[in-house]
Amino acid sequence: MSTPGRAQLAIARDAAYFAGHFPGDPIVPGAQLLDLVVQTLQARPGELGGPIEVVVAKFLHPVRPGDQPVLTWEPQRGTIRFELRVEGRCVASGAVRAVASPGPGG
Repeated sequence: MSTPGRAQLAIARDAAYFAGHFPGDPIVPGAQLLDLVVQTLQARPGELGGPIEVVVAKFLHPVRPGDQPVLTWEPQRGTIRFELRVEGRCVASGAVRAVASPGPGG
């Protein structure tokens, strides 16, 4: 794992998951936020590769259509701790780590 980092993310206003989550008051599902975090980290050489385990995740405030969360991360003892902030407010935090792939036959 490499050094701390920062990335600007974008939440599309018309993402399909908003249709059912929740009509009239749409928010980004937590699973989608985690997916954005993992995709961003996996796209950066030296951060995460292969299967990922979510060690801990906390969702503190809703993320809405059009929000632009800022992802920051820092490697710590085999994990990558992360925070998502929207307009300076922490909306989610947690830690992920790469897990070993099973060898042949297992």
